[in-house]
Amino acid sequence: MAKAIREQQLFLAFQPQISLQQGTQQGQVIGVEALVRWQDPQRGVLYPDSFIPLAEQNDLMLPLTWYVIELAMKQQAQWLSQGWDLDVSINIPAAFIQAEGVLDAFDQLTQAHHAVLSKITLELTETAGLSAWATLATCSKRCDNGAANWR
Repeated sequence: MAKAIREQQLFLAFQPQISLQQGTQQGQVIGVEALVRWQDPQRGVLYPDSFIPLAEQNDLMLPLTWYVIELAMKQQAQWLSQGWDLDVSINIPAAFIQAEGVLDAFDQLTQAHHAVLSKITLELTETAGLSAWATLATCSKRCDNGAANWR
């Protein structure tokens, strides 16, 4: 897994999010969810259920999460340059928001990629559990000035 991150074998697939609201945007793609995939040289494309447990067992969830966030921000910048104004949702584990220095590092990454934070939603994975909610409240207060959305 560390080699896959280092050698950039991971990529993002994007699941469209469609507006269901009545009006001019109904049926329009308004955003995407970033879904990580691993292009393994021997086994082909692997889905998260086949490599996330490996990342968790080897303490690689933080590097993996940072890599996914960076890929998503790069893609957002590319879409914006093409005139596509899409929200981007990124799944993050509880350990990510509980990691020391995460907010400062996130700020640096967003500045480096000129990310539009109001168009980024960080979603806690289902396995995050309740232990992350206190940390999330702190992050949310700090990021409440037009920054990323949290779910």
